Amino acid sequence: MKVARRFTQGVTTGCRGGVKTLTVALLLGLYPILVDAAFAGGFEVLGISARSAGMGGSLSMLTGSPTAAYFNPATLTHLEGTQFSIGTTVTLPNFRFTENFDTGESTKMQTQVLFPPNVCLTHTFRSGLGVGIAATIPFSNKTDWGIEWVGRNVIAGSEFRALVLTPMVSFRATAALSVGIGLNVTSFRYVRSARLIPAHTMEPSGLEGTERMQADGSPAYGVQLGVLVAPSEVFSLGIAYRSRSKISIEDGSVVYEWPASAMPPPEYTATSFNTSMVLPDKIRAGISFRPVAPLLLAGELELSRWSSFEKQVVTLGDPATRVIEEQQGWKDVLGAHVGIELLVGDVALRAGMMLKKSPVPDAQLRPSMPDADCTAYTAGIGYIIGEGLTLDVALQSLDYHDRAITNSAVQSVRGLPMNGTYIMSATVVGLNVSYSWK
Repeated sequence: MKVARRFTQGVTTGCRGGVKTLTVALLLGLYPILVDAAFAGGFEVLGISARSAGMGGSLSMLTGSPTAAYFNPATLTHLEGTQFSIGTTVTLPNFRFTENFDTGESTKMQTQVLFPPNVCLTHTFRSGLGVGIAATIPFSNKTDWGIEWVGRNVIAGSEFRALVLTPMVSFRATAALSVGIGLNVTSFRYVRSARLIPAHTMEPSGLEGTERMQADGSPAYGVQLGVLVAPSEVFSLGIAYRSRSKISIEDGSVVYEWPASAMPPPEYTATSFNTSMVLPDKIRAGISFRPVAPLLLAGELELSRWSSFEKQVVTLGDPATRVIEEQQGWKDVLGAHVGIELLVGDVALRAGMMLKKSPVPDAQLRPSMPDADCTAYTAGIGYIIGEGLTLDVALQSLDYHDRAITNSAVQSVRGLPMNGTYIMSATVVGLNVSYSWK
């Protein structure tokens, strides 16, 4: 297994000056760019780790790279020395909504290039005790439908982002069994804009203003637990659990914008809003098998308990003057991941497939969080650039099933149900640069 170990750990005996200079410049140059643009399409970010993304999203059982600790802290015991990784998931969404009304009007969500970052720093002692800290954005959504489309009274644009900071520790209970625990500290950003038609006639020719909401939620807390059974380098079994986290937003700001010549109704003045939501708990269980040294096979099941996000309402004013129903009726879903990795010298070739179900029922699907069942096809490559320095790149093609809604509980600007067809796809490019010291 020397070939596999060399690639996943890297060569950590030192670093030539040119490679070290390149590494430092790359990391320092990338990080502020990634943080400033840390927004992504889709409420759950797929493929946080580039290695995992290239292998169909398999994550809980992967050893030998620090990014596996994002979800299963028990994998820390299988690293050596100090490991650092920084990366991003570049998401290119392509979403369209076509009405089922007489007009057959079609609206394409404005194209965006999105960059949620991930950073991980770990250290594993010779005893097998591992410690680390990771910063990721596992939940994020950003939409921009514009102010002219038929659903502008529901949403014009939105942005939800959960930044999770996770300190973690792991240890070996036996030679084959590792246990890890982490604390999730989640900060949340909420932005929402929609068009207002105060005449309540839902006539598109009437006076329209824009309602904008913005807030940062109070920190939320949760835990991560992980178990890794690896009796040999041939086989490993990983089980990981991430608890739910309740996000609370109080005293968020609400402002209104009206045409310069308009006389806006007096009830629409700047105010505050409150809302809350529960990010789901998640269970992953996966196995990996290495029949020969260069070949790794991985498979994983993932239960996302989205029923915790059953209902979200936004309350405006204190005392309340208006209530907006944002989401409700979400359900638990099961996903599957399979992947393969083939090592050829200093190069790792990867491929995989992912099946994800949508937790949102048809009647409750809203354009603020468009979603559908998805099949993702993935490919990736890893390369040892120099001593201790590794580059991982992944490509995911997300094929969402066309979703025809005929029983929408959401009302459009015409006063009719927002029945129609969501046609969606996305391309995701994952990138991680990792460096290790012994």
